[in-house]
Amino acid sequence: MQTIVVDTDQIRLLLADAVREAIKDKLPALVQRATQKPYLTGKEVQDLTGWSRRTLQHLRDTRQVPFVQDGRKILYPTEEVRAFFEARSVRSIWVGSV
Repeated sequence: MQTIVVDTDQIRLLLADAVREAIKDKLPALVQRATQKPYLTGKEVQDLTGWSRRTLQHLRDTRQVPFVQDGRKILYPTEEVRAFFEARSVRSIWVGSV
């Protein structure tokens, strides 16, 4: 068995590097979630997606896109709309050379 001796300064450097990497990986998503609205209007979803009003209505009517309705007001949960897109994203695989 090998024994490794690490002094306090080395531990601080290792810890600082680990914290820096964790912040670099997680901070953008945390800032985005903290600053985004919890719900989007139909117009905001249309602007975000490029869908027409009719396409959005069809997706809603066929229960393909999540929504919340209070009387005539219809809102779309921001996180669930993002999840809708992520679930349907197609990853391309590049094969060959240019």
